[in-house]
Amino acid sequence: MKIIRKCFYRIIPKEETCFWGNFWEYFWENRRMEQIIEIHSNVFWLMARFYEQGRLYLLYGNHDMEKHSCHYGSKKCASFFCTDSQCIRPLFPDLVFHEGIILQNPSTGNSLHLTHGHQADLLNSSLWLLSRFLVRYLWRPVEHFGVLDPTSAAKNYSRKDHTEKRLSHYAKANHLCLITGHTHRPRLDPASPFYINSGSCVHPRCITCLEIEDGWLSLIKWSVNVKEDRTLFVERSILSSCDLFTLFPL
Repeated sequence: MKIIRKCFYRIIPKEETCFWGNFWEYFWENRRMEQIIEIHSNVFWLMARFYEQGRLYLLYGNHDMEKHSCHYGSKKCASFFCTDSQCIRPLFPDLVFHEGIILQNPSTGNSLHLTHGHQADLLNSSLWLLSRFLVRYLWRPVEHFGVLDPTSAAKNYSRKDHTEKRLSHYAKANHLCLITGHTHRPRLDPASPFYINSGSCVHPRCITCLEIEDGWLSLIKWSVNVKEDRTLFVERSILSSCDLFTLFPL
């Protein structure tokens, strides 16, 4: 979470907008939304600042499908207990979670299509209730013995490949620039601009994200590194980038 805070602190003064998909990645294992907010209240406080300024948009994924309800935000995310001020403060009143968002350039008409990506995975879309049951009561305890969850596109490489091929084929067939997550495998290839993946914020050593700035789309990695004097710092590095004007498929 320290890396995420550093990322937020960088973009706060830039007045940029944040789009976040499937934020509560392990919501199937952790059922109480209030407990998650309490443990990570410092991050949610930063997110609340974005929301107050109209700069935060959240998309739901397979791990938080319950958030598709228009009443979820007002019931579960309206306020939180701030440990600094020791009082209840507003969080996301009247927040609406989106299944997808289209970013369109009014000058050129070009569009970026944002969604989580679970829609291409049957077990994690239409059969998400079954997958959640298996994760909670079967695969979670079995993982302690080294058996990976076969329903997870993030942990199962064959399912990861299959899901990404379906997303890429859909984007290419419809001539779209499709940005997803879900598989946790970052991808930004200027030579193949139809399918783009932002990666994940739950990697053990780093997080990845996409940034749009000055007409450029960049795949960014934030990680903890060591200076020559052996002190730790959060490093921002660009993995790949491309000009938005050359990105869109013809």
